[in-house]
Amino acid sequence: MSNDHLTSTSSLYVAPILAALKNIDFRIQHNPDSRWIVAAPTVRELKKQNLPPHIRITPNKRQGQRVAVRGRRHYHEANSVRAYWPQDALVESALFTLACVISGEADLRIADYILHCKTGDMVLFPPSTPRNNGSRGHFEENPEGKVCELLWMDAQTTGADGLRCWICRSEGRKHWTGRELGSCWIPHRFSAQIFEGLCAETHNGRPRNLTMPLFSNLIALLQDEIAGGNVLDEWGRPGYFGKHGQSALIDEALAYIQGNLDLNLTINDVARHVAVSPATFTRHFKSQTGMTFQQYQTHLRLELAEKMLLNSQVPINVICERIGLQYVRFWTIFHEKYGCSPSEYRNLKIERK
Repeated sequence: MSNDHLTSTSSLYVAPILAALKNIDFRIQHNPDSRWIVAAPTVRELKKQNLPPHIRITPNKRQGQRVAVRGRRHYHEANSVRAYWPQDALVESALFTLACVISGEADLRIADYILHCKTGDMVLFPPSTPRNNGSRGHFEENPEGKVCELLWMDAQTTGADGLRCWICRSEGRKHWTGRELGSCWIPHRFSAQIFEGLCAETHNGRPRNLTMPLFSNLIALLQDEIAGGNVLDEWGRPGYFGKHGQSALIDEALAYIQGNLDLNLTINDVARHVAVSPATFTRHFKSQTGMTFQQYQTHLRLELAEKMLLNSQVPINVICERIGLQYVRFWTIFHEKYGCSPSEYRNLKIERK
């Protein structure tokens, strides 16, 4: 993609993320002192850390009960959220999450305490550490006249192929997050790997002089990916609602299948790519294309194989690799459609020319 991508509507939602990353990058370069805090599951464990001197902690005993999540709220967030504390507005995730205070001062509800942070603080939430679920503002004391913004990052799933970034804002008693503040999915697997490695090493107590260069490189990579147009808006995938949304979903799926015939994709693979359940994907796919997933995949494979047979002298085994089929399977389905073997088909067409 080119930089023209950022002149589209999506730039309205991506530009704030890029600005926040540049803000963080500037702070790293001009203030190398560590402002990292690793959230802990109890206030007692948190106090064992060597915290920045400006950090304040207020004990805040939980009032409600933990409610375990037994089902999936969204297919692409499978295995991410483990539990909620509805009465305390807390959530427990199975993944690392990073919050960066990009403006103002923020009070973060975590487990059984409140962490009072300032601009430039970066709070790492390890898996299973309860944190604010985003439904309440970040001001526990008198909120009047106060404003703060935080940039959040996570990978959505273990071993993900990119990072999700979004901004939330608290203003007085109001709190919100959404596309207008900034939200995007950066589909860059290496960045996700750096993020997960950085979080794990930081959580395990690796010295900051070793982890900060990782963080600096991650921020630089994310800026470069966004500037190059390698970014999607709205939580990592376009929203698929209504008839036009369903068509967009299938259009993305068809492009993904066509571009990856050699990978032998399954329904689950493609459904995961467009962030819907296999059942929803299968239903819309058949409705839009009139074919099953396997029928369409076979159609594309034979179409590509025919073009390669007619327009090149590429060996049959190379064609098999390109379309993701073993020779016997390719020979069988090709013969079923054309009534002859791939080699015979190529020779017949050459003779007729």
